[in-house]
Amino acid sequence: MAKGDGKKAKVKIPKKVAGVKVEKGLRKAGNKALKLAQQPVVSEAVAATLLAAAAALRNPPATKRAAAAAADAAGEAGKEAIRVGDTLRTFAIGLAREMLDAWEASESKPRKRSSGGVTSGN
Repeated sequence: MAKGDGKKAKVKIPKKVAGVKVEKGLRKAGNKALKLAQQPVVSEAVAATLLAAAAALRNPPATKRAAAAAADAAGEAGKEAIRVGDTLRTFAIGLAREMLDAWEASESKPRKRSSGGVTSGN
């Protein structure tokens, strides 16, 4: 049986590359990166990123227009959030004023004593 039958060959970064020693921490980090690179999700993400970069290099004006449109949309969303915030602030201030007015009005009225209660007497 061959040495690699049924198993993937383990890829590791060597201790020396072109006669230069590679530090242990760098080799460990590189080995982790190699292990991640073998995952299908990571390779798909890398491929999508490379395609997007290539499209951006190929057609910069379209990329600039898309970025400008995204910035405009974000600006509009920010303005709308400010308008909603101002409306909520105005509503809260008005509600607080009405509550204070009602509270002051209820305290300025003389209170009635209820005589419907039963008193215990000996």
